[in-house]
Amino acid sequence: MSNPCNNEVLNINGQPITLDDILEDTSLYFNPAFLDSSDPVFSSFDLSYTEDTKSNVTILDLKDVYEKGQMRRNANSEQRLLDAEVHLMATSQKPIQDVRAYVERCPEAARILQDTNGRVSLDLVYSKRDLFVANFAVNLDSVYSNNGIKVYELSRVKGDERNIFRVVVVLHFADGTTKEFISKNFQVQSKKVTKQEPDEDSVSVDNGYCGTPSPENNRKKRKLLELDTSPNGSWSSGMNSESISAAEIITNRLDAQSAIINELRVKKPIVTQRGDIAYHFKLNKAELDLPLEEGDIVGFFEGPDGKTHIEKLTQINAFKAKMAGVISRSAYLEAKTPADGEEKGLDDLVCVIGMVNVKVLGPVKNGERIFASLEHSGVAIPQSRLNGRVASDAFLLGQTLERRDAKEHEVKLVQSFVSVLLSITSSHMAEVKSDDLRKHVREDVKIEVNKIKKKCISGVGRWLFAGFILAVLLGILLYQLFVPGSALRYYRCRQGSIEDSELWFTFTTTDFQIPRVHCIEFDFDKLKKKLGLNIGRINYTDAHYYLNLDRCAYGGIRHVRSHLDNKEMVRGAEVVAVDHNCTTVYYHSERWVPYESGRDIVCSAHPK
Repeated sequence: MSNPCNNEVLNINGQPITLDDILEDTSLYFNPAFLDSSDPVFSSFDLSYTEDTKSNVTILDLKDVYEKGQMRRNANSEQRLLDAEVHLMATSQKPIQDVRAYVERCPEAARILQDTNGRVSLDLVYSKRDLFVANFAVNLDSVYSNNGIKVYELSRVKGDERNIFRVVVVLHFADGTTKEFISKNFQVQSKKVTKQEPDEDSVSVDNGYCGTPSPENNRKKRKLLELDTSPNGSWSSGMNSESISAAEIITNRLDAQSAIINELRVKKPIVTQRGDIAYHFKLNKAELDLPLEEGDIVGFFEGPDGKTHIEKLTQINAFKAKMAGVISRSAYLEAKTPADGEEKGLDDLVCVIGMVNVKVLGPVKNGERIFASLEHSGVAIPQSRLNGRVASDAFLLGQTLERRDAKEHEVKLVQSFVSVLLSITSSHMAEVKSDDLRKHVREDVKIEVNKIKKKCISGVGRWLFAGFILAVLLGILLYQLFVPGSALRYYRCRQGSIEDSELWFTFTTTDFQIPRVHCIEFDFDKLKKKLGLNIGRINYTDAHYYLNLDRCAYGGIRHVRSHLDNKEMVRGAEVVAVDHNCTTVYYHSERWVPYESGRDIVCSAHPK
């Protein structure tokens, strides 16, 4: 007979204590995992390392591709990552204080797409945590947006290069250092919808009205009064199946992420917040690296194969455009979508008719017509900014539905009513008007040219005579203005002088010239103001002040008389003073100094 307590090592108060119990209890004293995992700092340990120790992060199950599927959360429909939980293990030879995990778009892809999210923090769920080992998991789908910007926003062009993300793990050690680990890249893409073959009980298309059973087909009718939602968010019947196959479904409300319907008839209006009908058009392959944005103005062009493609309208290509349109991101009906099997991301949506946001340059009024700009790439301009030459060639896009205040060179999105038909009509009408205008202009030009010829021949003599007279007058004016000693200069020098009060005197210069100086009298204050002088009066009562008239008219002195131009010598001070009895002439050189050689002094109208 076996003893049930044969593995006992201790018996206290009749209760056996096994070896396993002891090991389990004592493990708490050397395993720091008993600490609260939410506490980032292991304060009970005071360990430090000076040597460079090894640390590592192992990602156990990161997939190469993650898919996004439609899901409803809080009454909102969102594209969320499916099956996105990733398990990781961090090990280190020195104590780990904290672990942080982030997800980010690869830098090159973020630069091209102008993704400003950067690193977005992920929540960690620990399964094991001690000083040197941390086993944890992160859910890549735990973040949907960051500051209003979607984290996993997908590019419609070159998704295999631009929809690339990676996980970043940062270990924070107890000594204050950190170490960063970056995972391999993974791609995010939309979930592919696979077509299923219809079952025998599925709805077949007949000539009867959709939803009404045809008597000749004698289809099986199933009425579902109540539908339950399965835990994974899909609709299911009472048998908890994930799909329903029925000839007819009647329900008051049906919520679905997607539906494939052969024919759809509605008795009431389609209710949507979206505002336009858009068509898919092929992009210019040379510009696939330049993604278009909502409100961009594009032109329709003919390619080498004769087919139509779209590209952003610029000053360079505008003259080749057949018509113009606006890129839409708010369509409630998308037509000409790429067929199954066609390469995705080679097309974009253009509003055919409806309300869309349009990039408009500068301020615009409510109700103002907007045209495609031929000078600024990818934007529209209001009619108020059009000039006559540009207006005849510009494509009419539509009419604004709101007023927007902006600076002259600022581009803003303005909600407008847009139609491609307007650009077609404006282009066609411009061509018709241009043809008619050319015909009329041709005839009018011939008539006007003949009239002008006659007028020119008869009037050429008069124009030549008038031109000659004008040239003579202009020459005289220039002569009087710029030639020293002209009559006009003498006239301007005399302005403001005392009438009929003049002075003549002779003196001997230092170079032994004997000039005759002619002066006119001014009031002292007027003379100072006229010449801008800063001198004081002479210390004599009843002194008179004169301006050297010749020097003023010639603009300076002439040392000798010239026989070539018959101009007299001009010498003497610019301003002189004479005593009350006209016997001595003074000039100013820091002070008033008399002319020692002054003689033959004559004063006209000088008081005695």
